[in-house]
Amino acid sequence: MATVNENSGDVTVVGVGETTISAAYAGDDYVKPGSISYTLTVNPATVTVSGITASNKEYDGTTTATLGYSSATIQDATGATVSGVSVSSATGTFADANVGTDKTITISGITLSSANYTVGSTGSQTTATASITAKEATLSWSDTEFTYDGQTHVPTATVSNLVGQDACTVTVSGAASAVGTHTATATALSNSNYSLPASATTSFTISAAAMTGVSATGYTGIYDGSAHGISVTAPEGATVTYGESANACTAAASPTLTNVGEKAVYYKVSKTGYTDVTGSQVVKITAKEATLSWSNLTFTYDGQTHVPTATVSNLVGQDACTVTVSGAASAVGTHTATATALSNSNYSLPASATTNFTISAAAMTGVSATGYTGTYDGAAHGISVTAPEDATVTYGESADACTAAASPTLTNDGEKTVYVAGDTVYYDGVRSVISHFKPDVIIVNACDARGKRGRLIMNAGDVKKTCDCKPDSIVIASHMDAVSHAHLSRDQLKKELACTRYAEQVLIPVDGERIEII
Repeated sequence: MATVNENSGDVTVVGVGETTISAAYAGDDYVKPGSISYTLTVNPATVTVSGITASNKEYDGTTTATLGYSSATIQDATGATVSGVSVSSATGTFADANVGTDKTITISGITLSSANYTVGSTGSQTTATASITAKEATLSWSDTEFTYDGQTHVPTATVSNLVGQDACTVTVSGAASAVGTHTATATALSNSNYSLPASATTSFTISAAAMTGVSATGYTGIYDGSAHGISVTAPEGATVTYGESANACTAAASPTLTNVGEKAVYYKVSKTGYTDVTGSQVVKITAKEATLSWSNLTFTYDGQTHVPTATVSNLVGQDACTVTVSGAASAVGTHTATATALSNSNYSLPASATTNFTISAAAMTGVSATGYTGTYDGAAHGISVTAPEDATVTYGESADACTAAASPTLTNDGEKTVYVAGDTVYYDGVRSVISHFKPDVIIVNACDARGKRGRLIMNAGDVKKTCDCKPDSIVIASHMDAVSHAHLSRDQLKKELACTRYAEQVLIPVDGERIEII
């Protein structure tokens, strides 16, 4: 581009471009008029550029480089520096996008601030160097909580700020298997375009697993002299400890109970990696029912109190147990003894803890009686009785009237055999006397008197048995309505015998009545 001075015709170039210059002649006498035009073309001056710089950058997955022009120099063909012109732009491209130091950057497309200049195809700067540094990885942690299973575990780390379709695996150390809190550390990245952050750790926990396969059984049984505890089933590798309180389970074996009672036994099952299982069971031992063996069930009257002996026949091992027996008696008759207590609390009395025992009348020795048999001589004759020392002999003509100090006598012809039974119940001794002497008259006390230990005197049943023993005898029931401990009156006995064959055999005299038997 140029300008033309119309007056002088001088042409001044002012810039790159084309300018048409035209000239015209008006003519004169000698020259014909005419005009002419020319095109003036001004091309850009060729320059070279140097001094372009490039900046380091963090990896971003691209090859784009950032260029700096502040230090760029522009020179003309003579090597002179061109002033007033600067680099407007250029394109910088790394050979690849990966991390590296002093990587070569290709410079292309340099443009200048003035269109009057153009960058030559040779001689200008075409490369620069800069580094691509690794991008700091942002780590995301997962799988930070585990339940104990005996295997090693470690969290998983991933890079959450990857560029584009990049892939990057994180290597993590610090794997653990034990229950507790542990620390995992990211130690390496598979993609060198990324770097680990300053803080590359995280905490993770392994919680105790719930233990299965634990069961406990207490004990309930009858005393057997053995020690009994609880039994606990636990999984393989577990440790079971026992105690008598929940916070004192330190024993390797169960506390035991041998004697009657009840005890709570506590247990704790422990196994590495598992939550402890605790609990308790009861050991209960009840008393063994004693089997009683009775001895000394028969006594002969001696004026002293007697009671049978009871022993426990099913004792365990070397156990000892004394039986307390009540019901001691001294009177002739059948009595009841009762086991009331045991000295060993490991045994209990059976539901039936009684037995009967008898005290038989003692046979009096040194007694003899002699009747009289003779021809009538007009004299009175009686019987003579010999008795042991301290014995008292009284005589009478009826069983309840033996009050005379001397024997009744008989003067006239005739005799009767009389058996005075006295205070007794009907038993083998009475039957034996009747069978041997065959008395014509039998005098019995029949008021059914009773003492604390049983009957002392015959009742209605005994009277009948006496009649049956000698049906042709006369039985006189005496000692009636006379004592407070009697349980049978004259009227009751008469009613009992009425309308039976015994009514004719048994005489029941009133007080003071005299009975004459011929």
